[in-house]
Amino acid sequence: MKRRKLRWLLLALSAVVLVAAIAAAAVASSMYRRTLEPYKGYPADELFVEVPPGASAPDIGRRLVDAGVVRDLLTFRITLWQAGQARRLRAGEYRFDRPMTAGAVVEKISRGEVYERRVTFPE
Repeated sequence: MKRRKLRWLLLALSAVVLVAAIAAAAVASSMYRRTLEPYKGYPADELFVEVPPGASAPDIGRRLVDAGVVRDLLTFRITLWQAGQARRLRAGEYRFDRPMTAGAVVEKISRGEVYERRVTFPE
């Protein structure tokens, strides 16, 4: 009798662990796919986002999410972690004019691909 209960308990515990592992894998897969999907959450043709000097990676992520450049903060942080670029994000004004993956956004900011304005002074 004790053996039967122990076997049943072990089987139930194994089933719970298996279901939890499958659920965790599904969530991880879903989050990974989100990092690969181009996103544009702003209605304008183009958008400028200012990254101030000394801004932390979470601050930059919030700015991008609030502006509609990146879908959500978790997607940005996962992408930043995957790329290993958290300490390489550069200050400046960035122009966004098309849907971009979170990876492309991180790459743009870590390379410092800032928007350059032409200024002409009349002589």
